Amino acid sequence: MEFFKKYFKLDELSPLGNGEYAVRCPFDHRDQYGNLYKETHPSAHINPDKSLFHCKVCAIGLSEPSFLSKVEGISYKDALITLKLLEKSDMSDWDIKVQNLRSSETTMNLVRKLGLDSVVSSLKLGYSGDGIDFPVFMYGELLDVRTYNPEGQPKVKGRYGGKNLIVPFDLWREDPRDTVLAAGEKDMAIFRANGFNAITFTGGEQSFPKLFKASFKGRKIYIVYDNDDAGREGAKKAAHFLKEAGAIPYIVTGHYEVCSEKGEDAHDFFMKYGKTSTDMQLILQNTSEASEVELEKIKEIVHPLIRIGDSAKGQYANTRYVRSKVTVLSMFEDLYNVPDYVSFEKLTHDEDSVLMQGATREWVLDETNAEELLYLMDGRVTENTRNKALRSLSGLGANEEGLRMRVMSSVNVFKAVVTDVLDTSTDDSKASELLIYSIGTELRAGKRYEITYKPVSHPTEGQKIVGIVTKLDEASSSVENFKVTDAVKESLKCFQIQPGETIKSKMNEFFERSKGFIGVESRKLVTWATDMYFHTPLEFKIGKRIERAYLDVMVIGDPRTMKSQTAKRMREMYELGTVTSLKTATAAGLIGGSDKVGGSFKTKVGLIPQSHKGAIIMEEFSGGGKQIASQLTEIRSSNRVRILRVNGHTDVPAMVRMLSISNPATKGSGISLALNQYPSGIKVILDLVGASEDIARYDFFILVDEPQGYTSPLDAFDLEPYEKESYMNRIRWVWSRKPEQVEITRPIAEYIVKVAERLNQDYDCHIKLFGAEAWKKLTRVAISVAGMTVSTDETYENIIVTREHVDFAAVWLQGIYDNSLFKLRSYVDNERAYNMCREVDIDALQKIYVRHAAALEEMEISTDMTQKQLQLVSGLDSKEFAEMVSTLGASKFIQWQGERIVPTGKFRKAMRKINRQVYLKAASERV
Repeated sequence: MEFFKKYFKLDELSPLGNGEYAVRCPFDHRDQYGNLYKETHPSAHINPDKSLFHCKVCAIGLSEPSFLSKVEGISYKDALITLKLLEKSDMSDWDIKVQNLRSSETTMNLVRKLGLDSVVSSLKLGYSGDGIDFPVFMYGELLDVRTYNPEGQPKVKGRYGGKNLIVPFDLWREDPRDTVLAAGEKDMAIFRANGFNAITFTGGEQSFPKLFKASFKGRKIYIVYDNDDAGREGAKKAAHFLKEAGAIPYIVTGHYEVCSEKGEDAHDFFMKYGKTSTDMQLILQNTSEASEVELEKIKEIVHPLIRIGDSAKGQYANTRYVRSKVTVLSMFEDLYNVPDYVSFEKLTHDEDSVLMQGATREWVLDETNAEELLYLMDGRVTENTRNKALRSLSGLGANEEGLRMRVMSSVNVFKAVVTDVLDTSTDDSKASELLIYSIGTELRAGKRYEITYKPVSHPTEGQKIVGIVTKLDEASSSVENFKVTDAVKESLKCFQIQPGETIKSKMNEFFERSKGFIGVESRKLVTWATDMYFHTPLEFKIGKRIERAYLDVMVIGDPRTMKSQTAKRMREMYELGTVTSLKTATAAGLIGGSDKVGGSFKTKVGLIPQSHKGAIIMEEFSGGGKQIASQLTEIRSSNRVRILRVNGHTDVPAMVRMLSISNPATKGSGISLALNQYPSGIKVILDLVGASEDIARYDFFILVDEPQGYTSPLDAFDLEPYEKESYMNRIRWVWSRKPEQVEITRPIAEYIVKVAERLNQDYDCHIKLFGAEAWKKLTRVAISVAGMTVSTDETYENIIVTREHVDFAAVWLQGIYDNSLFKLRSYVDNERAYNMCREVDIDALQKIYVRHAAALEEMEISTDMTQKQLQLVSGLDSKEFAEMVSTLGASKFIQWQGERIVPTGKFRKAMRKINRQVYLKAASERV
């Protein structure tokens, strides 16, 4: 209740009839329109008997620690610590010390010499026999005393075990003016003597008082530190932590022009050089807010960004906190809760004990000792070993007797395994993994984070390096950080179609230029298909629908047709995408699963969900792809991966561009046919993928046969590639477009549907290369071509799809299938011949029915049968049966699948129309 009294100044209020106090709620409220506002009238009550806060507007009820935690933006543990500090406050003789200062002529002379006589009263300065005492008041309670003695070593001393606090906190908290952060109590006081709202941190220039970080939110803070290395580095660190606390930091260096000698400070500015508050105010006005670029550089100094594999290096391990951008590979199913604030009280008197009877000691888990939690959790830790560890960690003997231990608060700890974010990688580069312990925040499997952690040697696990994570943010990629600037616009212009050019001529130019980084032997078909796959956003909007925009492509080619080299060289140029081999991959490795490690289960995320919003190049599909084709189909349908766990399942997002690369499937002998030996491309695809529903999920397939002649790698290419920066900007521009930034007008959408219908009229068959989703496939290709040619407006914010892009996409899709290698046209014509039923076909089947009714009726009720089965039903000898089957086959009423006979659609349609009321001759009557 003491904190409520101080915070709301209850001593100045009269209680209500029920004994409660009406106070103004300090938290944000929302009006009927959702706008934030602060209450200007009392809307909350304080119940002094229960020490509870309750607001009637926001309906929030809080205990004293919970209120302090919320109002200061600190953890419940830190709130308890703060309340403990307030409880220990002893102000019984401070008025005497204030009077002692005024009575000490020597000390008052020092105050006048320092120019601080005008702030003696406001800062409540005192004297206790050794210099000037600066009291540290927080919410009216005395928490520490900082004594300044210019002759002392050090010049400023505080109480033993004092926390890092803010001086003068109470004056500053109620003063809305901009803040000056000074390097010490003397500088803070001289600033205040000159009219500034100044504070200092009791922990020194290199520190930050995290207990009260929420007090800085939204405030402008001008950091004016000493002119030396410590001051400069301290100012940078302060700016970093202030920015993280929500403040607006300004790093002031203008006073260095006056205080030019090493170590000179703000006090010298006013007292040694005689400068005025106006002079300082001008310096502050001319100081710019710390920029994002500057703060990012500072962040790199405070917490360097490293790869996981470097965390065990000597300059990091057991030494300092670092950052890494990671993907969560797996989460352990076990949940841990460990003490983070423990109090010990000595109850008995022992001769050899560390504490005297009645004395207390506390242990707190924070960033300075975060690795100590490793003694308090995991499988081998029992309650007894935990309590012994806590006694040791607090500086007491592990076997200290006569102690009462109270766990004041505890925190959840989560275990996970992380690896570096996969922006670009190959199977050749081994990914490093790190076991981490995250304090207070659970990571999600498959998600990407930027973690701040301390790499430490695990004391009970063979000293292996693990990470103790104290802070995490969702990681942003180079795509998410991409911004359209004037420089970016300029770099993209080279891809745009100029007057006199067509889409086809520009795409041809792209191909010729790509030879410079792929190789002169590159194939146009492969190059265009791979570039289309790369240049697709995640989603597009058509009408009110949001649809998948990224392409899922398969390139099937004879060996040595530049399939893999093209994909890998593009990945290297764009610095995006992951390469893996399906020949060695497992379903668990690609998708994920649940493993048991050391008695605990962990859920592991596979390569596909790790690559969420990215791209995967899957080589050697023929080596194992057919086994996971159906699982890939499910991922393409839902854009998610469903990972089975011991106690249920986990759904992980998996919006991934997929490029499958394959040779033709091998036969039983282990030898594959050349593509030109297949009757059609459909047979090639069926051998590789299998089910027709899995084939339908691909946006397109291309077949690439061996070239007519080989190109010498020594041949020169005609056009130089564009600048790498332009290529990298283009793909990031495309990938970063949101659905509403892919512009497809109503007339273009109608045109897409019309063109898709025409494709289906010409090429639809039971293997759905087009089918019901033809318009989606056509749209995706058109979007990719629009992206490659940077079709946009003057803002460069939108991809604009035109009729020309749709026409090019339609010609592309028609061209990759209707050719002498794929032979889709002849396949479709042949299939339709087995389904189209004319009058002449009905007449032909009628004649067969008259002679072989039993056989045809058996075929009608069967999906397929062996020739032997059908012969038994027919009652014919071998010669007569062969004649019947030959007639059925020639008329396309049946198809053969090995030894089995399959009735066709034409047969079933004709059977519904024949006349079954006919005279059937006996076998002896037949001629």
